[in-house]
Amino acid sequence: QFWWQPATCLQLTSPSDPLETPARNPHITERIVSLTDPLETAIQEFLKQPLPARNLHISEQSPFWFLHQRKAAGSSLRDMLVLAAGAANLSTYIACRQRGVPCDLHEVYEHRASVYAGHYFWSSMVNSIARRGWRDGNQFRKDSCLTVFRDPMSRVISCYYYRFVRPHHPLAPKCMADLKPDELGLFLGKTLDQFGSSCLNEPFRIYSGVHDEESLSNTAGPDSHMFNATVSHLAHCVPLVLEEPDSFAVAQHWFPQLAMAFDIGKMEHTKARKQDSTCNLTQAHFASLRNVCRVEIKLYNAARQRAAQFRKAMAKA
Repeated sequence: QFWWQPATCLQLTSPSDPLETPARNPHITERIVSLTDPLETAIQEFLKQPLPARNLHISEQSPFWFLHQRKAAGSSLRDMLVLAAGAANLSTYIACRQRGVPCDLHEVYEHRASVYAGHYFWSSMVNSIARRGWRDGNQFRKDSCLTVFRDPMSRVISCYYYRFVRPHHPLAPKCMADLKPDELGLFLGKTLDQFGSSCLNEPFRIYSGVHDEESLSNTAGPDSHMFNATVSHLAHCVPLVLEEPDSFAVAQHWFPQLAMAFDIGKMEHTKARKQDSTCNLTQAHFASLRNVCRVEIKLYNAARQRAAQFRKAMAKA
């Protein structure tokens, strides 16, 4: 289901009508915003969606999926999921953490498991459901999913060093600040890592269903259709926020069999890269980063609001 619809013109009555002034009718402002910003419309609809049900009995017939966004502490969470699943006697298919499962795997094919974790796409989960005949109309009856969001600018900086500097990419200076601010945005949009991906727009790469890297690496950000597809799919999952440790308690509540995996005190936190005094990003660099991350930042803020809804629901339980 796609929530976003092309904007249509609303005929507003004369400002002299007291019922149609922002002071008397604040909804008029919301309507104007919706007309001018289809992404905001998609966010408003996303936040209206019911929360997915808790999965109290994870199994191969009711599996759990961790859809891992790159450079958002997902590797540490995979390690914890291995331990938690083992303690709960749950079968796993966790990329890069068990024999026979490659590190950068995006598809699970016919493999059955109770716990899946890796850089899996939304379509990986949907394809798995379809293969097993577990899909009932447009409702996902049994699978549950989770992802972790990280502040987009922090995530992109970490991705740059891990995906480009660490493997000695010939176009990547060891210090990001050695790129001029106007070069930085161009580099991030045009340069692909060894797996054929840029560092931009990671949650859209995972959740939109779009696999065209040129579209995903667009420095203008995903278009409204891609954004809408992403939030439409994300509504079925539990979003955690790395900068909000209390969001991990939601996962413990929603998936009690795996509660020990979400003990953030035992996770190896992602640490900021230590930089010497000659490798400091300027305000112009941060402005360039903010520009190319602007749509992901919008999604990140929406995910934070959604995470707050989960915390509120948990408090009432």
